Amino acid sequence: MVEREYLRTTVLEISEAPAGLDWVIRPAGELDMATAPQLDQRILAAMRDRRSGHVVVDLEEVEFIDSAGLRMLLTASAVARTNGNRLLLRRPARAVRRLLEVTGTGPLLPFE
Repeated sequence: MVEREYLRTTVLEISEAPAGLDWVIRPAGELDMATAPQLDQRILAAMRDRRSGHVVVDLEEVEFIDSAGLRMLLTASAVARTNGNRLLLRRPARAVRRLLEVTGTGPLLPFE
């Protein structure tokens, strides 16, 4: 009998909307090596296109995050600081809070 390995694909849905002067990005699902680049592109585009207000990433519906997702958030934060943008992270889901606690990286990120 031949065993088959099935690749599980991860899903990250991203919605965006204005909120006053801010632009809010809401990822929902799994933020990992496969999906981090798509969120990164959305964050960078929002920072590039907006000169006033904050780009807010609402993490309430992130069900899973791995080191690639964390690295992307840290890099986006560094890019924002370097370019004078305003990036804020909001409402980290349990999975996000746990990873931040384990890695000690919470203070490095701009949470509201």
